Amino acid sequence: MDLGQYVSAGFVVTRRFARPDYAAADLMPPMLVSASPDLADFIPDVWAITWCGVAPADRAATAARLGIATGRVDQVVAGVTGLIADNARYGWPNICYSREAAAAVERLAAPADRLVVLELALAQDDAARFVSESVPPPPAPGYAPTGEAGVRTAIRRGVAPDSNGRRLGFEPLCFDHALGCSWLCNGLEVAVAQTLGIRPNAAGLIGTAGQAQSVVAYISRDDVGAEPGLWLPWLLIEHTEA
Repeated sequence: MDLGQYVSAGFVVTRRFARPDYAAADLMPPMLVSASPDLADFIPDVWAITWCGVAPADRAATAARLGIATGRVDQVVAGVTGLIADNARYGWPNICYSREAAAAVERLAAPADRLVVLELALAQDDAARFVSESVPPPPAPGYAPTGEAGVRTAIRRGVAPDSNGRRLGFEPLCFDHALGCSWLCNGLEVAVAQTLGIRPNAAGLIGTAGQAQSVVAYISRDDVGAEPGLWLPWLLIEHTEA
């Protein structure tokens, strides 16, 4: 795979999570990673931004899932709120524009253990389509303009992915003003295996670009019943060092 043919969509800091009960145990590994907020938790994100008004109990619960102790939640939230204000390094709601920016988040969250830094990327043709079809909607009368999602800002920068990471595979994700549903949200790994004969790799992702394109074309069909929006195959790359 030539990463020069891909465009980075930025980095997220997350944590592996146990396979959901609804996911097929014969297809998916026990532990998974995902760029979908429907499946995974991230830092930074809405839960860790002061002015988002998240209830303290909900902040603490998300922090705990990321391995952050309850006693450190206020400190982490204050730090994340300061970081996310730097629009040159971070994008809404959870995108770090560089590995170094992600490393700053890791240091802030420490001593949280087993955090994972994932870089997201799209093939150049998909990146062009994404930019064209992800324009923020015009503001309603009397309301402020809708901000641009961090992944869109990162894609528009046109930077190739960092070549030092480990390529895990492709995750079909739906974009509707923000990254949302994963193919796993609707149990599509079963339908894909039965219909297309494509099985997830050891990371629970799709192993090749060609297979990922076939899966996204299938998911995007009206008769499949997946969440509405722009489905694309997002390459996930794991990074371990800044």
